[in-house]
Amino acid sequence: MSAATSIDPASASESPLTFLQRLSQEDKQIVFLRLLREALQSHGDTGLLPIDDEEGRAFGYYVSPKAAAEQFRSLSPVLNAHDRAISAAALASLDNTFQMKDFLDELKQEDVRQG
Repeated sequence: MSAATSIDPASASESPLTFLQRLSQEDKQIVFLRLLREALQSHGDTGLLPIDDEEGRAFGYYVSPKAAAEQFRSLSPVLNAHDRAISAAALASLDNTFQMKDFLDELKQEDVRQG
């Protein structure tokens, strides 16, 4: 913590929330990261870490980098060499695009002609 934030004997009895309110944004970030690391140590860092508010209601989830990477691997399709080549060619020529609405209109017209 910065030198500007010190704990004096009179503040030893103040609530943690009151203490946090006195901290600078930089010090709050340091405290937050330390608490998050401790939570990950006790709950593990391979899954979602649920975060509840002061009243026990679901507030959100922290997703660790390990969990995010695993989720990405499990949801991402594995491309074969042909599909990777098609994707690479498309990414290499991003300015060679078309309007999706025009494409769909052409498909509809083709359906009408064949229909």
